[in-house]
Amino acid sequence: MKRKIGRVGLLAIFLLMIMTLMKVQATKYEPYQFEPGSWIKYKVSADSNATETPPLVEETNKIEWIKFILKNTAESSVTLLKVTKFKNKTPMEEYCKVDLFTGSGIEIPVIIASNLGTGDYIFNSSETSNPPQIKETIWGNILGVRREINVAFHTEYFDPFGDNKADLQFFWDKETGILCLCEILNWELIKGGAKVFTLWRMELIDKSDNLWNEDETSKITGIVVAAVITIPIIIILAKKLK
Repeated sequence: MKRKIGRVGLLAIFLLMIMTLMKVQATKYEPYQFEPGSWIKYKVSADSNATETPPLVEETNKIEWIKFILKNTAESSVTLLKVTKFKNKTPMEEYCKVDLFTGSGIEIPVIIASNLGTGDYIFNSSETSNPPQIKETIWGNILGVRREINVAFHTEYFDPFGDNKADLQFFWDKETGILCLCEILNWELIKGGAKVFTLWRMELIDKSDNLWNEDETSKITGIVVAAVITIPIIIILAKKLK
């Protein structure tokens, strides 16, 4: 009888451990508790060494800024109002419900789960194919404030030879999960063996005051992070390789 009770007890402990692990996994993808009305604002830019300007570059450079207004948060999602201001048009608005567990609801991950750490997938790996992982956490200055920043690098291949691919790098504020900087470098092999590079960039330029306060000891404007793609590719683009 004692042996039977012991087995039941072990089973109960095992189930408790499983439930605890499931709970820990779930908490990884919980949003920062934003105040409704909090907002973040970005500028986007694109450049290419292509002979003819790609549509992505043309369309991107028509945009003056993009603003996301946080409407509400749920257990593992955030609802955003996306406002896109074009240089010669009135703003365009659309709602996005971002699922932090799967990454669905938005093209660029401007919001990820709060307080992810090194080695964590930015989305649950069982729900999303090959999601980027947090490679490291660094200190950087974001809009004049010294903050912890989660860094991720990722490559998407569009052919088995690696001639056509996209290198992506992301920098998020660790505490809030807000995107600080995103750079996407597209590599394309065209007729004649030439390489065409297109660099697309999205950078945080402003935010609501309630997200984080200005650090009086750090007055650096803008974003200072170790962007490993930008500098060499700007040099390449400047040379206009053929």
